[in-house]
Amino acid sequence: MYFKRERRQDTAQPQGSAGRKYRGLQITAECENGRIVAVVGPTASGKTDFGFRLASELSGAVVGADSLQVYKHFNIGSAKPSADAMSAFPHFMIDVVEPDDEFNAGAYRTLAHPILKKLCAEKTPPIVVGGTFLYVRALLEGLIESPADPEIRKQLEDEEKIYGTDWLYEKLRDSDAVSAVAIHQRDSVRIRRALEIFYSTGTPASQVRRSHGFSDGGFDCLKIGLTTDRDALVGEINRRTQEMFDGGIIEETEQIRGMGYSRDLKPMKAIGYRQANMLIDGEITKTQSVEDTATDTRRFAKRQMTWLRKEKDIRWFVPEKLSEAVEECRKFLSA
Repeated sequence: MYFKRERRQDTAQPQGSAGRKYRGLQITAECENGRIVAVVGPTASGKTDFGFRLASELSGAVVGADSLQVYKHFNIGSAKPSADAMSAFPHFMIDVVEPDDEFNAGAYRTLAHPILKKLCAEKTPPIVVGGTFLYVRALLEGLIESPADPEIRKQLEDEEKIYGTDWLYEKLRDSDAVSAVAIHQRDSVRIRRALEIFYSTGTPASQVRRSHGFSDGGFDCLKIGLTTDRDALVGEINRRTQEMFDGGIIEETEQIRGMGYSRDLKPMKAIGYRQANMLIDGEITKTQSVEDTATDTRRFAKRQMTWLRKEKDIRWFVPEKLSEAVEECRKFLSA
């Protein structure tokens, strides 16, 4: 499913749609809500292939929910579907922004929500597929309306440059222990955002989230979770990591840098690309880059499962039971 440098068209919205613009992309919001399926699970659990199967058997459209696949040029490390796969049925929310564009869950919802509404109005089942469950949750349940404070954000960024991410994380632990448990100590973006909410509102971000309620998405959604035993998942992660490096992630990273994009950009810090940049700059060996990528991916998969297990309405399926999952989706969409 990996490829190197095939060029794609932006896939944020159906061709010919009309409505408001987001960084040049036309989107529409003039249609009724409906039923959708969301395929979730840890990385390397088979979400993409199962999403394709659903789209094929149910005549649906795939709506990506991956925080790396939204960026153009980041193909191999994000495991984007091949050009052939994308031509088989409609795909959306892949290759929609440039590497240096600001993009987050709010921007994702702005683009993806009207796409789902239009697909439902056209009686095309939307199949939301991706490993960024925050995007899925934003799409289905809405987002926290918390003020942004540029001055506080700039101060936090400056403090991180001077004192480091670990120092910021300790500040978060002191002010919002609940958020600190949920956020990885190296996830500087989420650490700074939680601190920004706390310093701008005087309320811990975890408390703001609890009071939100998350209920304004407007869709009736069946969440299908894919899971497998730990040994099988670890083996698949290791295999995919080696395939990623054999398939050209180092060359792809060099190409992106050759376009003038810095290794300090958000997508350049994603698992796989961070190690590729370190290899390119002589900071680690190729063997280390492969091992570190596999290790970070395994840890990431563990965090994904920890988060997903808290969601009580996910219907979990193992690989041997995917035919049953297809039938459950069929019944749900036709009810």
